[in-house]
Amino acid sequence: MPPQYALRIACADRPGILAALTGFLWNDLGGNILDLNHYTDDENARFFFLCRFTPLNEASPPRADLMEYPRFRELHEIYEWDARLYDLSVKPRVALLVSKTDHCLYELILKTREGYLNADLCCVLSNHETLAPIARYFGLPFHHFPMTGDRAAQEANLEASLRDYGAENVALARYMQILSAGFTQRWSGRVINVHHGFLPAFKGARPYHQAWERGVKIIGATAHYATEDLDEGPILYQDVIPVKNNWSVKGFIEAGRDIERKVIVEGLKLHLDRRVFLHHGRAIVL
Repeated sequence: MPPQYALRIACADRPGILAALTGFLWNDLGGNILDLNHYTDDENARFFFLCRFTPLNEASPPRADLMEYPRFRELHEIYEWDARLYDLSVKPRVALLVSKTDHCLYELILKTREGYLNADLCCVLSNHETLAPIARYFGLPFHHFPMTGDRAAQEANLEASLRDYGAENVALARYMQILSAGFTQRWSGRVINVHHGFLPAFKGARPYHQAWERGVKIIGATAHYATEDLDEGPILYQDVIPVKNNWSVKGFIEAGRDIERKVIVEGLKLHLDRRVFLHHGRAIVL
């Protein structure tokens, strides 16, 4: 398969941007466009662009520093855009944080092994030892950082391990601890959480119990970026399933696991595929 690249652009909306970008892709990068998406936020007059392409000359891959291209410098002066170029053959390193439940951990590992997720899973970190056998069965390093009352020290050890393994992103696969504001700020836009509720409804603890008590007819799960405000981060992906009136809370929880599996995988995939732009508290997906 020929190499693939992703070009991302965000800037103030102005006429001619799309024509300028596609011309640059063809004339300067020598790119054959595989997939192109763009979106204009009319409320904020903001333009977003994502293009996947493959170079026609595989021996001359596009230069990562786009400013080396004279035409790009000219366009940058005109449109003042924020631009990023990614080599999609490079697998981002992802750390998995877990507690005691295993379904999201299994799903992320299996979807990565089959190639659905373009990720290099580098470690599994947990506040419990429960899931250590699963991580080790799949050949993933596992480290236990128990909660001993000193939350700051526990989190510092956790973060040190993330640095040691070169983690670039973190997936909270039902990690049942609240991360500090400092942690989420340092890892802003790189921590993906699955909440077992259809946000913004039923935030916080025991969302299935909350949903059952309200007699809802559907339950769901949400993949979102973790921020210092609990369950308030930009939403990446959501899904729901219908429930019946005669189901117990246990029935809600059991049915919800399938939705959680799907949602954490799809949310992480969007992030790893570079399809997400963060703007004014929203996750704009192209």
